[in-house]
Amino acid sequence: VARHFLASYNIVCTPAVKQEVVFAMGMFQDRVAEASVDYFHRFRRTTHVTPVSYLSFINSYKAVYNAKHSAIGQLADRMQTGLDKLTEAGHSVAQLSKELVVKEKELAIASKKAEKVLAEVAESSQAAEKVKAEVQVVKDKAQAIVDAIDADRFVAQGKLDLAKP
Repeated sequence: VARHFLASYNIVCTPAVKQEVVFAMGMFQDRVAEASVDYFHRFRRTTHVTPVSYLSFINSYKAVYNAKHSAIGQLADRMQTGLDKLTEAGHSVAQLSKELVVKEKELAIASKKAEKVLAEVAESSQAAEKVKAEVQVVKDKAQAIVDAIDADRFVAQGKLDLAKP
């Protein structure tokens, strides 16, 4: 009976495993029938193992198999999606690594240019310091002359004030 109902049912397995499933279902049916006889001998109550109960068992097996098969299919889809995402991330990392190498070269060139500009600025700054020092010396000399002239003017003013009637 199980062979008839499971022959057209798609189970993902080899034919030998499918045959073992059919054999196991028959064995379960026989064990349930034996348990019914034992139950009758112990408790003097009858239970019946009918073809309907056997067909119900086969249909229950199919329902459980379908549920588990679809759940495994969903997990496989999720795993495949995850693997696709990991592959995509790997390609992105490879692409970003290539871009990083190019950017590092550009950064090295820009750094060398910045060092040259910094050296020029430092040289100009030193030249400006020299000019500033020279101007300060000239300013100091000019201030000394102005101070001397003011002192002479003050002395001359004092003499002029004394000379005035």
